[in-house]
Order: sequence, then C-alpha cells, then structure tokens
Amino acid sequence: PASRLSGQPFSFPHPLPDGFPLFPPDLEERNVLDIGVHVKCEDKRMVVSVDKESLKANGFTNASLTLQDPECKAVVNATHYTLETPLTGCKTT
Repeated sequence: PASRLSGQPFSFPHPLPDGFPLFPPDLEERNVLDIGVHVKCEDKRMVVSVDKESLKANGFTNASLTLQDPECKAVVNATHYTLETPLTGCKTT
C-alpha cells in the first residue's frame, strides 16, 4: 500500500486559484472602515474599546455603539467608546 505523507486522517484540499474571492461577491463589494478597535478577552468577560478619532475620520460623530443587544451600550469618555460584557452577555455568543 502507498504510504501516507501526512499523519492526518484526511487529505488537505487543493489550494484555491489566485484571485479566487474569499467571501461572496456582495460581501467583497462592501466598504471596510479603518477603525481603531481593541478587543480584550478574559476568562469571564470581554472589553471592546473603539477610538473616537478613527470613527470621526470615517464620518461618525456622536455615535451610539452597542453590541448585538441594543441595551448593551458603550460608555464614552474623551477618547474612546468602551463596551464591557460577560462573555455570554449582550447576545455575543
């Protein structure tokens, strides 16, 4: 019998051709914003911090940021919007 080149119980898929879209065309065409975001995941909570200046540079002033649950609103200070939630809170699971 032929010997295996890999210790995996499955074969690897062939590489995709150059230029092959990674996402569906409608998603590929959407604009992507250059926003300063920092996400910190801990054992029981996560904290998302969004730079206000980066939002302003993309046309967002006085933004109202939430997670999936609209009741989970960001706290705002002079420089950042901050969202903090348990890992299983705010419909983030």
